[in-house]
Amino acid sequence: MISFGLTDVSVSRTLILGDSEAGFSIFWADDGLDTGPVLLQQACKVEPNDTVDSLYNRFLYPEGIKAMVRSLRFFTQISIFLLPYLIYRFSKNKTTYLFSSDCIC
Repeated sequence: MISFGLTDVSVSRTLILGDSEAGFSIFWADDGLDTGPVLLQQACKVEPNDTVDSLYNRFLYPEGIKAMVRSLRFFTQISIFLLPYLIYRFSKNKTTYLFSSDCIC
């Protein structure tokens, strides 16, 4: 699995390094840069003639859209259970952020 953020540079780096897999992660963002608990990861085989464009069009874009939908569905399903906790946490801490990485139970 790639360990870089999903940018043209990270996909190019995957190809330059000759990695056998490319992929992406959807994560619950924390205060770091591209860090936080991983919600979902997906990978695909890098074909010998792959380019940034072919990887993006064959895998990253279509599967990324599907993964975002799955992640949102998951979040809406668990939000019924998390919402009271999040409201409580928000009201007690008086922060400007309703969600943060440490509210994942």
